[in-house]
Amino acid sequence: MRPTKLIMSAFGPYAGRTELDMDKLGKNGLYLITGDTGAGKTTVFDAIAFALYGEASGSNRESSMLRSKYANDDTPTYVELTFMSKGKEYTVRRNPEYTRPKSRGEGVTKESAGAELIYPDGRIVSKTKDVTNAIIEIIGVDRGQFSQIAMIAQGDFLKLLLAGTEDRKKIFQRLFQTRGYCELQERLKQESLSLGRDYEALVQSIRQYINGISCPIESPLYTEIERVKRGEGTVDASIRLISEQIELDKKEDEKCTLELGRLQEEMREIEKLLAKGQAWERAKKSKAESQKALELHKSNLLILEKEREQAQKKRPLADELIGKIATLKAQLGEYTALDVAKRELEGQKRELELSRAQLKAQGQAQARMQEQLDSCKQRRAELQSSSEKKGELTAKGEELSKRKGRIEDVKQDLTEYRILERELKEAREDYVIARERAEEQKRLYDRMQRAFLDEQAGVLAQELRLGEPCPVCGSCSHPSPAELSSGAPDKEALEKAKRRSEEAQASAEKLSLSAQERGVSLRARERVLESMSAEILGGAPLDELDRAIEKFYAEINREIAENTALLSEENKRAEELCGLDKKIPEMEQELNKSREMETELKEKAASSEARTEELGKRVGELSARLRYENSRDAREEVKALELEKSRIDREIESCENSYRLCKEEISKLEGKIKEAEAQLSDCCQIELEENLSRQAELRNTVESLLEVQKTVFSRISANKSALDSICQRSDEISAVEARWGWVKALSDTANGNITGKERIMLETYIQMSYFDRIIERANVRLLTMTSGQYELKRRTEARSNRSQSGLELDVTDHYNGSNRSVNTLSGGESFKASLALALGLSDEIQSLSGGIRLDAMFVDEGFGSLDEESLEQAIRALQGLTDGNRIVGIISHVSELKSKIDKQIIITKEKSGGSRITLAV
Repeated sequence: MRPTKLIMSAFGPYAGRTELDMDKLGKNGLYLITGDTGAGKTTVFDAIAFALYGEASGSNRESSMLRSKYANDDTPTYVELTFMSKGKEYTVRRNPEYTRPKSRGEGVTKESAGAELIYPDGRIVSKTKDVTNAIIEIIGVDRGQFSQIAMIAQGDFLKLLLAGTEDRKKIFQRLFQTRGYCELQERLKQESLSLGRDYEALVQSIRQYINGISCPIESPLYTEIERVKRGEGTVDASIRLISEQIELDKKEDEKCTLELGRLQEEMREIEKLLAKGQAWERAKKSKAESQKALELHKSNLLILEKEREQAQKKRPLADELIGKIATLKAQLGEYTALDVAKRELEGQKRELELSRAQLKAQGQAQARMQEQLDSCKQRRAELQSSSEKKGELTAKGEELSKRKGRIEDVKQDLTEYRILERELKEAREDYVIARERAEEQKRLYDRMQRAFLDEQAGVLAQELRLGEPCPVCGSCSHPSPAELSSGAPDKEALEKAKRRSEEAQASAEKLSLSAQERGVSLRARERVLESMSAEILGGAPLDELDRAIEKFYAEINREIAENTALLSEENKRAEELCGLDKKIPEMEQELNKSREMETELKEKAASSEARTEELGKRVGELSARLRYENSRDAREEVKALELEKSRIDREIESCENSYRLCKEEISKLEGKIKEAEAQLSDCCQIELEENLSRQAELRNTVESLLEVQKTVFSRISANKSALDSICQRSDEISAVEARWGWVKALSDTANGNITGKERIMLETYIQMSYFDRIIERANVRLLTMTSGQYELKRRTEARSNRSQSGLELDVTDHYNGSNRSVNTLSGGESFKASLALALGLSDEIQSLSGGIRLDAMFVDEGFGSLDEESLEQAIRALQGLTDGNRIVGIISHVSELKSKIDKQIIITKEKSGGSRITLAV
């Protein structure tokens, strides 16, 4: 990649559009970028890096800070770079994100970052990410590699020389992508720590299980088990003791099972004897209770028999009630008809009253409607004359509005006249001031011109040189040249004074013309006002025109208000007339409907009166024939008779059921007595107390044995669980211990933690290989720049085994044969060593990037610390880089470089702000 043209617009210190034709620098050799401090030398490198990758060349300049503070608001900020790559020409253009004033209105707006790449075939790629990816593909390196290969930024290459192992590791990790080795180191370290924690957790887990071994104090193994709980035994000993205690507990469990079987058999025999004894006692008790109950039920049977006979005597009364109920039920239909006739009669009476009330109300409403209709017709006759008056008032209002509009035009013209009058006064005052200023500048210029002409001899004497002919007399000797007085102006000052005088005169003339134009406009406006005043206001003079306008305004506004009030009143009358024209037909129609409704109500009232008389006769006939007032009273009587009959039936049935149940209970009791007598003949009497005492004794013994057996079973389960867990954890701890051993060895090796050996990590070891190749390439140039005195060397022995090492850098002094740290080099020696190291790094990165070669390289500053000989050596080393069509740019203010490098880009600060570029080839 070789830049051929660079265009910067409002970028850094370059306020406007600045174009640098870098193709004129040629295809190889050195060129110098020189100029004032802060003029913008490094900005050239920033612009190239920004155009390619969207970032400045240094780490302390962000792309959002690149807009020029000297630029005009409407000047866009962008960089355009044309470059050659593999014989083809590409153009890339980028602009950073920045804020600018809005093109319309106030405030600012944000200009978004943009990018565009034009291929040799005219194809265009846009969007910042796509352009950056395309640049990486074309050139073959990313921004980080480019900064190390082609653009060594100010102060960056000294960092690599003086860095320690840790700092150099970070630099190489980024350059040579060795983070994977670092991550492998960390994974091994974390896995080793994790396995160590797993091992400790397993040991602790086994210890917990051993502490949980259950053993009774009476066990022969109690002492040994307590000893292993205290941690005095091995895991195998613990497993053996748990197994032996489990066997002892199993034997104890079997012994308990046998004893329980014997005791339970004895308990079953006792339970059989107790069952027979208890059955004899129950039979004896049941016989006695049944005999007592039998006597009681026999006496109750006699009483129930008498009650049964008394209830049977009420049977005829029940039959009589059945006849009464049937008679009343047969008449219920007539009672229902009576209820219906009464309800219809009441409804018809209410309807008749309602019809009579409606008929009366309808007559009253009809009279009111007739009265309102007559009133509306009378009012309509009164309003017939309103339309003619409304037309007259409307015409008058329009005429008054026209007159008011004309006086408003006069008022507007008068306001404009006053403004023109004031502007004319101000213009005349400005002209007087400008005229006095122009006269002053003219007088000053005339004085300076006379002084300048008077001192021409002294001016010519300032140009005389010994041995050169005088432009006046031709002599080459100048024994007594005229002297220039201290107050005499030079030609440049005279020209400035002349320009100021001419500018002041032009300004005065311009103001004079402006005052004349305003005077003409004022007089034209005055004539218009006089004409309108004569036409409208009776010819009032200009100085009294304001009062005349106000008086006219008051009068016209009063007339308009009066006319408006009258017109409003006539509008209301017209609206009322329109409403009456619509309302009167509606009222007449409503009155006709009311008359029709009155006729219908009269017919309805007559029909209702006839129906009422008919229903009255029907109710009288039914009431005379029936005993009760209504069906409700008749049904209540039926219900009362049915309740009485039901009570008699229930009494008879209850007496019958009680008598029957008592006889059945007597039969049951006689059967129970016979059954008890049979049981007493089959069973015998035994000693219950003695057998119950023995049963309780056996039960307590069984419960004690079951509790012992439960304790033994719980101990066996707990010890079996502990034994299984200890055996399982024992196998796991063996596997974890074996893996931990070799993983820890790997981790210690990869992380440089082997006791007694140099602390070199795996990543550092890989980086050492790269570093050795960089040093080898760097020494080729360092030996040239130092006349064979210095050679860089990687330190192979650590100063101590407590800190990381492997990337320390020493320097060999071939003049005295000593090795020492690079930190001991002087300023000039450090610059040469760091430049050599940076160039070696550039070569190595290009080699790793598939042999990519960039046709341009840039070095920023650092040459000020070199003496003349060292400067010559550094230049020769850099010239060696230019072999094979490579061009190298150097930024420096060192004056010696200006005479040694012919191709130069000169950057100069402008007094008005910003910088400019000139090319010297």
